[in-house]
Amino acid sequence: MSVCAICGTEENVFTFNVHLFTMFKPAECVWYRDYEGTGDPIPSIKKDSYWHKSNLCTKCAERVWGCAPIDGVDYNGYMYDPHPVFYYFCPACEEFHLFHAAERWAAIEQVTIVRAHTMTAPEFVSIYTSNRYPIECNLPPYTTAYHVPYTTQALSCIAGFQNGDFSRKTGLSPLRCRFCGRLVVEDFVDGVCFDCLDTTIECDGCGCRVHMSDIYDEDNGDHLCESCHDERREEEERSNRYLQDYGYKPSPVFYIDAANDVLYKHPDVNVSEAYFGIELEVDQTSSYDGEDSENLAEALHTSLGGFSSRFYTKYDGSLNRGVEIVSHPHTYAAHYNLDLWKQIMNVCKNRGYTSHNVGTCGLHFHISRNSLGNNYEERDDTACKMILLSEVMWQDFVKFSRRKSFGYCHKHDVWVKKDDFNNFKYKAKGSISRHNAVNICNSSTIEFRMIRGTLNYTTFIASLQFVYLLRMLAMTLSAEAIQNANFGIFIEAAQRIGFTEFITYCKGRGFTHPLLASDTPTYEEDQG
Repeated sequence: MSVCAICGTEENVFTFNVHLFTMFKPAECVWYRDYEGTGDPIPSIKKDSYWHKSNLCTKCAERVWGCAPIDGVDYNGYMYDPHPVFYYFCPACEEFHLFHAAERWAAIEQVTIVRAHTMTAPEFVSIYTSNRYPIECNLPPYTTAYHVPYTTQALSCIAGFQNGDFSRKTGLSPLRCRFCGRLVVEDFVDGVCFDCLDTTIECDGCGCRVHMSDIYDEDNGDHLCESCHDERREEEERSNRYLQDYGYKPSPVFYIDAANDVLYKHPDVNVSEAYFGIELEVDQTSSYDGEDSENLAEALHTSLGGFSSRFYTKYDGSLNRGVEIVSHPHTYAAHYNLDLWKQIMNVCKNRGYTSHNVGTCGLHFHISRNSLGNNYEERDDTACKMILLSEVMWQDFVKFSRRKSFGYCHKHDVWVKKDDFNNFKYKAKGSISRHNAVNICNSSTIEFRMIRGTLNYTTFIASLQFVYLLRMLAMTLSAEAIQNANFGIFIEAAQRIGFTEFITYCKGRGFTHPLLASDTPTYEEDQG
């Protein structure tokens, strides 16, 4: 005799199909970018629906999310009528669960929820796909809508999703859309789901994705967000200013060193050229003494030839009376061979500015995202492995950084060695902040914020080399290798490449390694 899997009754029990998930695929000959920002849906068709067979009584079957109709009519997994659902089947733990509000819904319906065993109402996640059709959706009542751009593809309890059971048992690897934040299966272009691709467009100024109703169409054909539109309107007014507001962000100018860039190409990595944007904060020791910071900005722009084309200067509210000196993106070789850096540091020191000593200053590095891999998945993995390196070797990173406080560059603090990489990625992305040591919030760069500011040129170059190595090791090592490694891999890689400033700095900071021989040059401790 069959028994209902939910209430335990033996009466009117039949075998039903319970919906697990449905796959969609784009129509052939579709170029996704043709649909960006138009509001027209990217054509997709249903590929397959997957089902779980379960013995249910007729009453419980009416209340199960995605259960085939009792009358045997063909069912596609997206409609229920006439009852609100109480239960869903989780593909991860392979159990029936209650929705959180099921008891409240039952009270409204004036029915009793009966179950044969303890049935929990755990936190759950919805995994979506772009359905592309104006159909009624089988969502729980609190999210139902007649026509919606999303269809719930699957429901999973959070525990089963986080421990990887959902992906292992379904073969699906949902990604979180970086615009709407939903977990979506397959329908992605560069981290954006199809539905957001339809209704949003990239700002030609900052590269951020904006809903098309919030876009300004410029006379030159550019599409700008409100912020970039306002910036452009004010551009002429600000063109004569040396010290810009904190939010100032001009269109980037990319600099290379054609003769030397080839020396730093990893033979096993074939990706776009890596560009580094650098933010060096300098400050005065008091809010009240010293010169107006605009004077330093003017001196840098007027006394150093080429400064204005490669750098700009900004206010920063975290400084006393300081200046943030920001470079346009340069390749590693272009930075390394740019004598302007020494000149900038000399001008700052001669005018009474410091960076390391004052304690308010940071040295931040932005790494171009498209240099982290050949597609979104590779770039995403590399960014997360950069976080993993910082987590595994946090104390060594702290020693290298010279920092004593980490309020503006704190640890993700989510690494557990037993976790597989997918679990680590999920937790790392769930704890993102612009003030993480490895900040992955930006759409076009990864920012490493951990280094303390400096006007010591050797320290500056060693820090640039450290960030270069961080990117390279994250791209070339597996997550398993990183979890079992120590800081020695940085020293060994630096020795192979010839990063002498890095080697010298590490010896001065008290790192130990056979490669840090007694004849390594003496490091002059930071005093600037």
